[in-house]
Amino acid sequence: MLIMGLLVIAYGLAQLQSSARNAGRIDFVGQTVLFITKPASINLGNALDGNARFWSTVFKTAEIRAENERLKSLEASWRQYQEAVDSLESQLNNVRRTVGLNAVKGKVKIAADIIAFDPVTSRITLSAGSRQGVEPGQAVVATAGLVGQIQSVDRNNSQALLVSSPVLRIGAMIGGQPPVTGLIRGQGPRRLVFELIESSRTYNQGELVVTSIHSERTPPNIPIGIVLSQEPAQEYGIARIVVAPTVEISEVREVFILK
Repeated sequence: MLIMGLLVIAYGLAQLQSSARNAGRIDFVGQTVLFITKPASINLGNALDGNARFWSTVFKTAEIRAENERLKSLEASWRQYQEAVDSLESQLNNVRRTVGLNAVKGKVKIAADIIAFDPVTSRITLSAGSRQGVEPGQAVVATAGLVGQIQSVDRNNSQALLVSSPVLRIGAMIGGQPPVTGLIRGQGPRRLVFELIESSRTYNQGELVVTSIHSERTPPNIPIGIVLSQEPAQEYGIARIVVAPTVEISEVREVFILK
């Protein structure tokens, strides 16, 4: 009897499903299954959507990070480029000023590049030699003043001692009525010592020291340095003035040799 009952129920359900499909509707059994499974399918879909959005965010974050790194690299390159442009502009301005130096009476200017610098011996090598008329003892000048003096020469190059060299002594003076003269020598890259006999006068910080009117090879009135301080008079009445050179050799690329 139980089996007959189940067969009758199965036959009835089959008739209902066929009738519903023929009418284009979902049958009762399908509606029941859909009712039971729909919430789970919605939750599963939402979970899958959330997972997709998570990985999409991860990938997009990586892309944004890569883009930020690229922009930082471009910014660093731009800064390096701007620094190079500023440096070249500074050198160009220095060349323009050097070319515009006032003519030195009785002297011809020989242009030269600094091709080597030895800070230990306070010496520079220049791209002009005897072929251009360079001779030992000639003055070397730049925009800001006296650089040094030619020491040795070959056909195409020459070497000059800088004013900062302790070996080189140059006739110098401080203006006044009358001007005070003496000898100046190097005592380090940024320190010169001006020794003079006139010890009664007080010399003020900032006074200009120039080449002497008594020098045979170096033209007068070329700036050498600026007074920093005055030391107490030494024996025999010799005064010592500490001077800062007007030329910063690390910033100079081109010079003139006064022939």
